[in-house]
Amino acid sequence: MALQHENVAPEIVEVIEGFQDIPSFQFFDMHITKISKGRSTLEFTVRPEHLNTLGLCHGGVMATIADTAMGVAMRTTGPSGVTVEINVNFIRSTKVGDTMVAEGEVLHRGKKSIVCESRVYVKQTGKLCAVSRGTFLLVE
Repeated sequence: MALQHENVAPEIVEVIEGFQDIPSFQFFDMHITKISKGRSTLEFTVRPEHLNTLGLCHGGVMATIADTAMGVAMRTTGPSGVTVEINVNFIRSTKVGDTMVAEGEVLHRGKKSIVCESRVYVKQTGKLCAVSRGTFLLVE
């Protein structure tokens, strides 16, 4: 899957393309599909190992893709940070085979912290599954 990008410095695109080699990306088989300054889009398909005891996608998995989408969006704007707070509102569950899309956006980038937001939805139906907001501490 080729990464679509616009208005992002080439060195940032190179760093973000390298994210695909990170073990958590490989475990979840996440793919960054699009980036622009302050925005990102990621996809992954729900597999049996992502399910909770009810047979639905575990909330922690959805929180992970939401957090990752925010982190990638943050990285498009400059030096990165680490998550210090995240809130996730779960709206709808998902099942095996659903392709999840997470869109991250930077709302505010300050000198020491960054505030981002993400939305997670099912690609096949467009139905919203989760919304999230996170605060990140800038790390130099």
